[in-house]
Amino acid sequence: MNKKKNNKLHGQVCEVVIDPSLDRYENMILFPEKLAKANKVLKTKKLPPELIKTSEEHFTENHGKPGSETRIAFEKKARAFALTELLLNGPVFTEDQIKEIEETHKSINRWRDADPEISG
Repeated sequence: MNKKKNNKLHGQVCEVVIDPSLDRYENMILFPEKLAKANKVLKTKKLPPELIKTSEEHFTENHGKPGSETRIAFEKKARAFALTELLLNGPVFTEDQIKEIEETHKSINRWRDADPEISG
């Protein structure tokens, strides 16, 4: 497969053609022993204690002590952001799915209204 990639270099568009013979290396780990060694080092080596902060220390340093105005304002913004992210990235339903959900809710409500023990 002949891959082309456009790069901007100093305001000019340059076309780079990747040799198709390199496709055989796609998704291949070329130096597995070096990768294994690097993973081992990452798992076994530890940072010096003076460089390690607890998450609460880090959070307090950057966003204020618990209960402070700065911390409360940050937490309020974080909650608003989380809700926005949920609403923007949450599930998207088709019209048919929405109708099906509405019908299910109506059916459940009729069932609740019909049973005096459930409706309270």
